[in-house]
Amino acid sequence: MKSIKIKVTTLMKQVLLIAFLLLTFFHSYSQGDKPGTISLNGFYIAKTGNIPAAEVDIYTYFRFYKDGAAYLQTVTSNDPQSVAGWFGRFKKFSQSGTYQVNGSSVSIQLGNKDSKDFKLEGLQETNYKGIIKSGNQLCLTKDNELEANCFDFSAVSDTTKLKYAQFKPEIKLPGDWKVKQILKSNGQVYLINEDSTIVAIAVFIASKLPVFKETQTNFETAYAYYDWDSKYMKDEQKMEVTKIAENKDKAFVIWNSKDPYNDNYYLFAKHESLLYNIMIFDKEMPVEKQLGFLELLYDLNKE
Repeated sequence: MKSIKIKVTTLMKQVLLIAFLLLTFFHSYSQGDKPGTISLNGFYIAKTGNIPAAEVDIYTYFRFYKDGAAYLQTVTSNDPQSVAGWFGRFKKFSQSGTYQVNGSSVSIQLGNKDSKDFKLEGLQETNYKGIIKSGNQLCLTKDNELEANCFDFSAVSDTTKLKYAQFKPEIKLPGDWKVKQILKSNGQVYLINEDSTIVAIAVFIASKLPVFKETQTNFETAYAYYDWDSKYMKDEQKMEVTKIAENKDKAFVIWNSKDPYNDNYYLFAKHESLLYNIMIFDKEMPVEKQLGFLELLYDLNKE
């Protein structure tokens, strides 16, 4: 009987060990980078050429975003963290466009019409197609070329974080930003980047708002805030005020105030117990991008 018990116990141990190894494998596979998954927190980079006379290598960088946007830049630097400071959405880039993933296949359509280099280069359009491989690698062919380049992934940190207040420990912005001014009266922080884009962010307890009511929904509070502040801009500051958009599910209102010297876009929102006042000013950035950036800042900071 003892020998039988030992055999059964040994067999059970072997079964449990095999089950553990299988679970570990599948967990690692599911948690890691697998075919069909594009990583969004960094760059895909490949050496795509060289300049023999200067003995310099050329690298192509891809950056992908969850909304299907793709950005490309070709540089001589193989320093992803340094490149992250100036390349990407709302920064500098050579080409931008969209990407689609179907299983392990990926296709990318790019052009330079939104790039600052468009006037110098003329219209350029580029298409890529390829395979997403395990090990977080992307192998792509360009246009009608036959030879593929394989891009390796490099994670980067490209978010500016600023200590803020007790009820909101920090505020975050994508890219490299510097503090321009802080208003002590309401805690509003003005920041500027290398493209001279100015944003201002203030976050405070919603119950401090003069027109706050306990019975209001989040959206009703955000709208009351917009209504109260826009009337001040219109009546006291003599500015032209226009409501641009509203989103009841995300509880925000986007609006504009304008005079001969200012053309500011705002997003006023309420999330949980906090009110958000986010402003952007940039004479060069298309309005659609400014509005998208406002919502991006809200999404980044409300968590």
